[in-house]
Amino acid sequence: MDATPGGLPLPLLCALEAARRRYQGFPNVLGVAAGFKFCGGRRVARAAVQFFVGRKSERPARRLPRFVLGRDRRGRILRRMRIPTDVIPTRPLRFACGAGSRLYAQGERGSLTLLFRDRSLPGAAGEGRGSFYLLTCAHVVGDLERSPPLSSEIRLAQRPAARPFARVLKNSRAEKGVVEHDVALARVVPQALPVRELEIEGGGHLSGWLDPEDLELGMELEMSAASGRSRGALQSLAGEFLVRLDGHLYRVRNLFGLSAPAREGDSGGLVHARGRAAGMVVARSPGGFAWWQPLRPALDHLNRSSPRTGVEPFGKDQGRGRRQ
Repeated sequence: MDATPGGLPLPLLCALEAARRRYQGFPNVLGVAAGFKFCGGRRVARAAVQFFVGRKSERPARRLPRFVLGRDRRGRILRRMRIPTDVIPTRPLRFACGAGSRLYAQGERGSLTLLFRDRSLPGAAGEGRGSFYLLTCAHVVGDLERSPPLSSEIRLAQRPAARPFARVLKNSRAEKGVVEHDVALARVVPQALPVRELEIEGGGHLSGWLDPEDLELGMELEMSAASGRSRGALQSLAGEFLVRLDGHLYRVRNLFGLSAPAREGDSGGLVHARGRAAGMVVARSPGGFAWWQPLRPALDHLNRSSPRTGVEPFGKDQGRGRRQ
């Protein structure tokens, strides 16, 4: 069976996609994801389809179901498999950029996700060989509408008037208002070298990836961003939400929910565990939730996009997560 995010059953993920198509457009529905069901504020150790709404109502205009039916990979209904749902009130998500950050570009502030030397080419990992790159959110250093952005310069936020630290090579874009991955790749300028690579702000070193199939609901993850370091439990997987930025409303996919507070300037913050990079912070919601996207799928997406690149922080055969 194909590996799935969080090791969730494939019929549940297929049911999640069907529920997203059917209910995402309902009034008051802000997002749909998979995660734990809560009863009376307590978590039930059972996976559910989560509906995030602006408010709960006893008499909604269109009622959400108490359960959905499982589906196979072809979309056929499995009537004997009932998957519970959970309706969770929240306020609209916001991209987590603003004051108090470590990167500055085009008037936006955010966090540097990953700084690394390209190891995709033979010998690139040798001392003094290979270019240095950084990853962060596209909405921090781009505008989600064009790639590369009109202004490609990235500066350190502590010195926004100083010379550029890096220049954006390309960033992901919204397609018909949908953002699959919010990621940008930049090359560090020679004048900024030398730099330390694969280090975690506040201490620690990265040695590989933590892929979506390596995750489990409830597992503890750490977030390192401009506001500092914090820890939280993974509460939601494979979510899709409406997120507003600069007057535009985007449908952002591949969002994972972490019960850790994200603040303005934390966009691009690194989510990790035990020296393995899991993802980057994209958005935040009230109540202490950080919403992030898996990092390696985002980089793979960017490498395949035009102009094609093939940068690898850990090497092609290194750093690949394996489910225990």
